[in-house]
Amino acid sequence: MKPDTYRIRIGSVKLAITVASMASPPPPPRYTAIVRHLIRCPPELVHEIIGDLSIAKILDILTIHNNAYLDQCVSSHLVLGDIFPTQVLAEAKEYFRIYTRLAAMTNRQRRMKPEPGMRLLSFDGVQFRSQKRDILQILREPVLQRMEAYHPFIPVLQYYASKPIPDGSSWKTLDSAAQIAEVFKTLDEAEVKVRTKKAEQLERMVDLVKGHPGKLRTRNDWSQEIRKNSQHLAHTLMTWKKDMQRRSEIAPSRIIASSVFSATDLYLIPYDRFLRSFIKVLKNYPSSNLPGYLKDRMQYEGKTAHEYPEEMEFVLEGMEFIFPRDVEINEQQPQARTRFTLFSTGKETISKGYSQPIFDSSYVCERDSRDPVVGFIPAADKELDWLESFLRICKYMSSMQLEMKPGQSVAEFWAIHT
Repeated sequence: MKPDTYRIRIGSVKLAITVASMASPPPPPRYTAIVRHLIRCPPELVHEIIGDLSIAKILDILTIHNNAYLDQCVSSHLVLGDIFPTQVLAEAKEYFRIYTRLAAMTNRQRRMKPEPGMRLLSFDGVQFRSQKRDILQILREPVLQRMEAYHPFIPVLQYYASKPIPDGSSWKTLDSAAQIAEVFKTLDEAEVKVRTKKAEQLERMVDLVKGHPGKLRTRNDWSQEIRKNSQHLAHTLMTWKKDMQRRSEIAPSRIIASSVFSATDLYLIPYDRFLRSFIKVLKNYPSSNLPGYLKDRMQYEGKTAHEYPEEMEFVLEGMEFIFPRDVEINEQQPQARTRFTLFSTGKETISKGYSQPIFDSSYVCERDSRDPVVGFIPAADKELDWLESFLRICKYMSSMQLEMKPGQSVAEFWAIHT
């Protein structure tokens, strides 16, 4: 996979920022030929060359190559040395590295419109020094401003972070660029973990749609009609998966595939006819290994327990409630997976008339009003495991040759009703 290249503008200076995708190797550094030439030149000649460059271009070269000789040439320059004493240069490079990384992930329109203070970096050393501005303050403010985008996501990122993330309100009190860089590194690594996990889950969903055509719908699709082209759904999920692997600005309005991850229940749901057929077969041939909550609800009189594949126990365990995600922004009550079934709770365990067994979609309306940050949270891996197991058990039932009723096998019953 090719790395992503973003163009940002700082005043009149255009910089090309290359960001490796999560699955690609690091790209070769830019300015390699220029730096190879400069480090062979005497300081006097280097001074003459860098004196004509903009502050932004100088910082771009220094942060990419981090060469001690070039750093020394900048600090010893007659004009640039006033702007970048040795200690200040190290701090400025760190701030500029974070800023360009953040700028590369923003949308094109914002990349071409930097913060007002940053436009001063398009000046050369003489012009910049005449402005009598603090270079560190110019760099620090936009970095902290852009990092504010992470504030709403901290509860989610903290779960996947390798170390505690300081509260967003305390970032302005951090003394050095190194401390801010450490916070950004923690945030960035946690975000990569979230995106990687969601990309893997989207790929699993694609495999399920392709492997079980005509069996799955989305939770927002209330119709029980089989869609003629289920591959359209697989293509959409795969497109989201590819977008997930590209780094982009983190913002509530720019969450990729937010509709897929906007709730605890999984985006893909089997059609209700598979649930109804599953229950009817299970009533005729109860599982020999029932979870506790089902033992009092299943009637064994006159029926022989059947030895299903091992995963049937996991399927039945997950039939009562949806498995929770690793982290939730809002406090969640256990969500029932079905209605009007022996797996349901309360009065909804009875099916009659129009109240036939269904997978519960009653959370759709409530979900639309939730915090958009909820769509940033990965799905529960257990939910995907459960769906895969349920579909495998359905496939097993579709080939059972035991008698469903006189003159009809389970396999024949399944073929008629699904």
